[in-house]
Amino acid sequence: MVSQGITTDAYLLYLKSKELIENADKSIISVLDLGTGCGIILLMLARDFSGAQLTGVEIVPALAELARENMRDFTEFVGQRDYIIYTADFCDLKEILKKNKFDLIVSNPPYYEKNKGKLSTNYEKAIARFEIKCTLKGLLNSVKNYLKKNGSSLIMYPYARKKEVEVACLEIGLSIKSFVFTDYEKSPPSLRGGRGGVDLRWEGQIFHKTIEKVNSKTKIIFEIVHA
Repeated sequence: MVSQGITTDAYLLYLKSKELIENADKSIISVLDLGTGCGIILLMLARDFSGAQLTGVEIVPALAELARENMRDFTEFVGQRDYIIYTADFCDLKEILKKNKFDLIVSNPPYYEKNKGKLSTNYEKAIARFEIKCTLKGLLNSVKNYLKKNGSSLIMYPYARKKEVEVACLEIGLSIKSFVFTDYEKSPPSLRGGRGGVDLRWEGQIFHKTIEKVNSKTKIIFEIVHA
């Protein structure tokens, strides 16, 4: 398995996804990860929920192939999992997803507007952080199109875009069921692969319903449902 570092954002999204799945009233759940990158969130969910149906979408071909490679290697040690990784723009999924609907949609999207901030000269880094290919509204439209009526979506955006997320959801016909601010005390864990399986170590994470002091790194995980 390719060794991966886990970003704080991805790990906190995984924790909230795990919580939702554990509270679901069925043992098999379908998950769509929009902008899956190397597949790290799906890998952790595959470890925890052997019956989950996992779908990832990644626009960068090299990252999509890395996600497939990681999932293939992972299943050699833990057993077969139901997964598929598409190379596609998650704002244009009609051809690949057809009329499929999902219980849970999770996304750690490019959350900076294209004209705000300096773009990296590295294409993969630029497209991962800035809305070059897909906007906030484009992401929310995909959520609406592919989320089951009784399902939930977890998306993460910086605190500075909180009002924009709220307005966009209202315009599109989605509701924010809940949200939490994210913060952390120490470094995120690493994903260590090997014949002994995956070892995740986390030294401290905090979720807040409210937060007294925000800064440029403060983000929010929104739980979004159909209006």
